[in-house]
Amino acid sequence: MRKDGTPRAVSDRHYYSMFEYAGVGVANVSFAGELVDVNARFCEMLGYTRSVIPRAFPMHALGVGHPDSVVTCHKLGYQMFDSALPTRDARSGRLYAFTNDPAGVNFRPRGNWWEYIYVEDKKHIKANRPISAFCDCHTCQRYSLGYLHHLHKISDTLYYRLATIHNLRFMMRLVETLAREP
Repeated sequence: MRKDGTPRAVSDRHYYSMFEYAGVGVANVSFAGELVDVNARFCEMLGYTRSVIPRAFPMHALGVGHPDSVVTCHKLGYQMFDSALPTRDARSGRLYAFTNDPAGVNFRPRGNWWEYIYVEDKKHIKANRPISAFCDCHTCQRYSLGYLHHLHKISDTLYYRLATIHNLRFMMRLVETLAREP
């Protein structure tokens, strides 16, 4: 039961009905910043926008920053992305890592192609490896995950800079990879 006495199932059905039949585009976004669900009007808006803008002009997806959402929008024809999510995640201890080499010939951003690394996890205390073996950023080339864990634990401002450099390089490599796809 909800506080107003309405059964939760009735409340949920009402919400989803409003969500699906809204006259405007609506997107549910998780606390992690990823698109959880979008209604049909939202998809129509993205598609319509792409259809009225000539292909000669680039498309900019403002606020799209979750890696999976970037891939989805790229498939719709968007080429530029601008979001605070990668830097906010970095500062919060959530780092992005490719599960396969993005420079590889067979790499495609589908399925389980990336993961979160939570720097505060105790398993990283003595980790003598970079955040990602596939990353060429300044942070991964010079600092271990164990050292980043230490910096994060003591709230050293160097951690915020190094983590941000890493997540932004991840996003740049993602967009470079998407640009190579046919």
